[in-house]
Amino acid sequence: MQAALPPGKRDGWLKKIYEKKALGIKQNILSNDIRVYTKLANEFMHSIPKMMFILLPLIALLLKLLYVRKKQTFYVDHAIFIIHLFIAIYILWLISYGFDSLKIVTGLKLFSWLSGSMFFVTLFYQYKAMRNFYEQSRLKTILKYCLFNLLEFFFGCCIYCDGINKKE
Repeated sequence: MQAALPPGKRDGWLKKIYEKKALGIKQNILSNDIRVYTKLANEFMHSIPKMMFILLPLIALLLKLLYVRKKQTFYVDHAIFIIHLFIAIYILWLISYGFDSLKIVTGLKLFSWLSGSMFFVTLFYQYKAMRNFYEQSRLKTILKYCLFNLLEFFFGCCIYCDGINKKE
């Protein structure tokens, strides 16, 4: 269909790649409902450490840009803060996986609730760490926290999708 269109109205290379991927995903979902979601979730969980390692300098740069007016804070300070934050997140995830294991062993729903609550504990810890490290007002910290997480999610998705594209 694209060949029949005049050259000025054809999709660009980025749109072609997007449409091809979207069509492949739709076909997989229609043919393998549960298996596709399970495989996608497993691949995502196994690629999180790689994404965090690759994102480390990018996130430090992002924080440097968010806190550009703090002249006494250098890029290395932001990088060390991100390493601290990633270590804390790994520890909280480890606790969450422990709760999941206890839920499987005991069958108590309490451990599911505790495991799910670790997500919110992680978000709260990140906010408090930013507030303490950068010493800004609550409003500024909340705004920068929201923007930071939005951009971090965007970068993570870009890296994850790039990894999927390279596998195919």
